[in-house]
Amino acid sequence: MKRGRKDKHGKSVSVYLPTDIAVEVDAEMLRLNRTRSWLLKRAWLLAREQLQRHPGAKHQRRKP
Repeated sequence: MKRGRKDKHGKSVSVYLPTDIAVEVDAEMLRLNRTRSWLLKRAWLLAREQLQRHPGAKHQRRKP
């Protein structure tokens, strides 16, 4: 799956996902009545907290 779109700053972002994950993301998007962008952003924010708890992770937090 490739999705490209310009954000408010004019940057284009593409995300490549395996087909099975893309199907799951699309199903959740429809179930929650949210955009793909919203869903991926929320998933990243939740995962980022968990990733930073791992040993060796740099604890440099950027403001989103």
